[in-house]
Amino acid sequence: MMLYFLILLHVLGACVWTGGHLYIALGVLPRAMRDRDPELLKTTESMIERLAMPALFVQLMTGIEIARRHAGGFTAIFDVKDPIDQFTVTKLGLLLLTIVLAADVHLRRDKFEGVAWLRFMAWHIVPVTIIAVALVALGVGFRMGVFFGYG
Repeated sequence: MMLYFLILLHVLGACVWTGGHLYIALGVLPRAMRDRDPELLKTTESMIERLAMPALFVQLMTGIEIARRHAGGFTAIFDVKDPIDQFTVTKLGLLLLTIVLAADVHLRRDKFEGVAWLRFMAWHIVPVTIIAVALVALGVGFRMGVFFGYG
């Protein structure tokens, strides 16, 4: 039963994180670029970030616990001889890439203004969104057994 709640929280976190990024990438960013309106993106990003960052944290914590339970221990997660652990390490690698992109935004976004800021943000929003969708696809594939020869 506990695993059910962990997976439920993990999926809800993914809904918020990925949904927020899809909304920004497909709805807000194109309009902000077209109208050359960085404030539209800043305002929307600020509002969504208040929900998305806690959702990402929930995904991280639940994901680690789910992986630990599947692997039989935390250190066993990194025993990449097992396909499930290879999958987990792939997801952790994508998470690390997301963190690197987010850190770059937080360290350098104040160095840009206007349309240059919009371009800078687009070069981060698009890959983070693609990674978020890839993480969801991997998670669904894992649960469905797509990657392990059943399902």
